[in-house]
Amino acid sequence: MIANGTSSGRGAFAALLRWHRLRCRLTQEELAERAGISARSVGEMERGRSPRARTVELVAAALELAGAERERFIESGRALSWADRVPNGRTDREKPERPWAAPAQLPADAGDFTGREREIAAAVQALSETDAAPRTCVVTGAPGIGKTAFAVHVAHQVLSRFADCQLFVNLRGADAAPARPQEVLAGFLRALGVDPGSIPEELDERAALFRTLMSRSQALVVLDNASDEKQVRHLLPGSANCAVLVTSRRRLAGLGAQALIGLRPFNEQESVDLLARIAGAERVAVEAESAREVGRLCGGLPLALRIVGAQLGARPHHRLHDLARRLADEHRRLDVLSYSDLAVRASFDVGHQVLSEPERRLLRRLTVLDVPDFPLWLAAAVIGVSLTEAEDLMERLAEAHGVEPLGRDRAGQIRYGMHDLLRAYGRERIAEREPAIGTIQTAARHLASLAAAAREADRGLDYQVRLARKIGSGVDPEILALAAEHGIGWLEAESSTISGLVGQTLTLELFEECWAIALAGSWLSAVQNSPAEYRTLLSTAQQAARRSGDRRVEGLCATLLGDLHMFLGRVDDADTLFDTAERIFTDQDEPHGRIELWKSRAMLDRRRGRHDDAMRRYLHIREVAPQIGDDLAEAMALRGLAQIHLGEGHPDEALPLLETALEVASRSQMSWCRLTVLLYMGEAYRQAGRLDEAGAMLLSVAGALADIGDRKGEAHARLGLGRVAIDSGEYAEADAQLALAADLATHNQERHVLSQIRLAVAEVRLRTGQQAEAVRIVGEAMPAIISMGAAPLHAQAEDILRRTSRPASLVPRLNGDRRSRE
Repeated sequence: MIANGTSSGRGAFAALLRWHRLRCRLTQEELAERAGISARSVGEMERGRSPRARTVELVAAALELAGAERERFIESGRALSWADRVPNGRTDREKPERPWAAPAQLPADAGDFTGREREIAAAVQALSETDAAPRTCVVTGAPGIGKTAFAVHVAHQVLSRFADCQLFVNLRGADAAPARPQEVLAGFLRALGVDPGSIPEELDERAALFRTLMSRSQALVVLDNASDEKQVRHLLPGSANCAVLVTSRRRLAGLGAQALIGLRPFNEQESVDLLARIAGAERVAVEAESAREVGRLCGGLPLALRIVGAQLGARPHHRLHDLARRLADEHRRLDVLSYSDLAVRASFDVGHQVLSEPERRLLRRLTVLDVPDFPLWLAAAVIGVSLTEAEDLMERLAEAHGVEPLGRDRAGQIRYGMHDLLRAYGRERIAEREPAIGTIQTAARHLASLAAAAREADRGLDYQVRLARKIGSGVDPEILALAAEHGIGWLEAESSTISGLVGQTLTLELFEECWAIALAGSWLSAVQNSPAEYRTLLSTAQQAARRSGDRRVEGLCATLLGDLHMFLGRVDDADTLFDTAERIFTDQDEPHGRIELWKSRAMLDRRRGRHDDAMRRYLHIREVAPQIGDDLAEAMALRGLAQIHLGEGHPDEALPLLETALEVASRSQMSWCRLTVLLYMGEAYRQAGRLDEAGAMLLSVAGALADIGDRKGEAHARLGLGRVAIDSGEYAEADAQLALAADLATHNQERHVLSQIRLAVAEVRLRTGQQAEAVRIVGEAMPAIISMGAAPLHAQAEDILRRTSRPASLVPRLNGDRRSRE
């Protein structure tokens, strides 16, 4: 210990005196009173002033020193006193040491520090609170986020509260060889005036001496760039007079800090503000849009912004527009983000080297996927581990700020984000180690399997699921079960993953994976009736099928695109696509494909009023579907037959068919199919005069369809509720339900159901004595009805106008569809 060392010099005696005083738990005033000297004399001796020999003896007595300990203390004091009396001709070795000064090691504050007002306030409050333990604040964040600059800025904000001592050290936590606590404590002790020869060897003894010397001081300790809790614990003072500010790439949650402050990238305005402070406000204002783009391409990372700001400051002839153009090239972005001794790549290198090899591999492989965020199943897929192992790795990466938890999605999955610059860095690293295409293919095959499982859970085992399953790879049953449990919710949660990997697989010519994901994943946009998204997915799948030479998939895409055109009222285009699909499926002798096509053509026949043709197709499907194990097709055919009877006003014939369809749908996972069957059961009850049962069933179905986001189905249910209200004479309720239905149908661009809704509204107006309004509404609906060739709706319109005393001959006639013209 320090008291047992022999030492000389001002700093050594000052530290020795202070150590003995603190060991005795005495203030300077208390020691002075015991020794019979002034408190000022004690203070001056602790600051390095030479004492008188008598004073040293008095202090030794007051400290109750005895034996060898007393002799060493007096010898140290006398040596200092003798040194002051050496004549001017003494040698350098004989020169006295400079008086010991309290450490003030904080680096200079940044003159252009920007933003972080809320975080600064939280840190200042944490460091200023009075507590029984040292106040500790941990600042954490990704590489380049500005942790050190923030800590230094905060330290200067609270400087007046810790005037006795400020210690600062870079712990090099992200380096291959972080600073050892023993080395750091030795530096602190030397700074506090302890003679190097008196510093204990053992870590615990050094830490104890450090705590003793700090116990009566108002001191601030800044531990920058810590690696983990173990590195920090021995460096913490024990007195409540002290405060500690720690920065680390990890959260150090085990440290028990009073405050944990996470720094995030700058927002757009903060990024522009920092650029303006570094490169010049006027220059940035002139190119404001380019400045915002530069900030976006830097991802709001303060290090990147400081680099480009320095480049602009050093090159006044360069424009922000040109800098933004250079940054836009992702392959060269990290090359651009380097200036003098600052480089984003180097910052990431430091963080990358402290990761374990599995963590590095996972980080690299995630970066090559064109998806905005990552669920755990995707992490498990790309490195071939279980879901539990993937979660452990992702959480360790989150601790190191390689990824950032974003919260849970609709399916209950944790999702993780990644900074764009770190993505660019990871893609560089994977290019050096392994081909990226293997990772992308693995992820795509897993996605195809999971999307198929989610689709089957809601829709049933349709043709899309059968095809996608053949491409999907083996997936952990636990993950498959999660996708199946949430069904449409899982597809919604993964919608951006689906669109991202569909585009990426097409670009990389992974055609089978492309169409498999697109077909299985399209159920979301089909159910939620997003025509643009649905068309994009189907067109991409069709393109991939053509390029891979898969005629079955090409035929299915033609059928599904035909369905889309039919729903949008483009019946001639639908016919053309159905003809293409029929040629393909006939050539391929593909029974599941033919059934899919027959369902679509039967629906088009039914909408045109060709009930005999539709009936023939549905009966054929009902006969063939059980032979090939297609429960979904059988249930849909039974529902279609019931819809024909309902269209002809025969609910008693429709109900048994719907009950059988419900039984078939219950054999398999067909939650959506069951809901649509119940929807038409509600319509059958309405037509049969069972209005209470109809209303209850339709209301329940409308709620369930709304829960899964099926806007098209909900529009039909609301239309049914409006019709029940009309039949009940509750016209205000009818208007309310029909208004809801119209909003949904307008959003869906569903012309057929929108025409039905308009005719129902016209019926309300007619029954409430508003004949002119009824005529106007029918007139608005007629162009769409005629263009769709919808004979049943045309007949309904004629009936409404006939009851308004308007001559039926004035109703525009159907000109016939393409097939009639032929």
